Amino acid sequence: MNENTLILTEHRLVPRLFDAALTLPAWGGFLFFLYANLWMQITNESDYRWGIIIASFKTVLIYLLIAALNGWLLILWYQYNRRRAHARRHRRAASLKHDELARSFNVTPQIISEMSQYNLLTVYHDQIGRIIDLKISQQDEE
Repeated sequence: MNENTLILTEHRLVPRLFDAALTLPAWGGFLFFLYANLWMQITNESDYRWGIIIASFKTVLIYLLIAALNGWLLILWYQYNRRRAHARRHRRAASLKHDELARSFNVTPQIISEMSQYNLLTVYHDQIGRIIDLKISQQDEE
């Protein structure tokens, strides 16, 4: 995925159906109010037709201004969260000392120091999951 992608779409069926179930009534309501208010007022035989048309277009202009402001705020919120997540992802996690790591695994610090010296180990456990032995595996160089 491109990190500059602004709109992410879900590829599973249920979320897409949920989006469609929300989007279709919203578009239906928009088209209904557009027809009921704007089109009916434009086609109305009245002496104040131009006044009604100008008032309707002012209302539509206000709606567009609110939509543009809402879109701008959503883009700002997205950029803020993306930068915050990026900074958190690239911050180096503090490494644990051998005695802290040994305490968290409930083993001796000597086992932890042995484990950190080699790249490939076989770790043996007892029935309840405690480390009981380590076997150093030699890598075959080809």
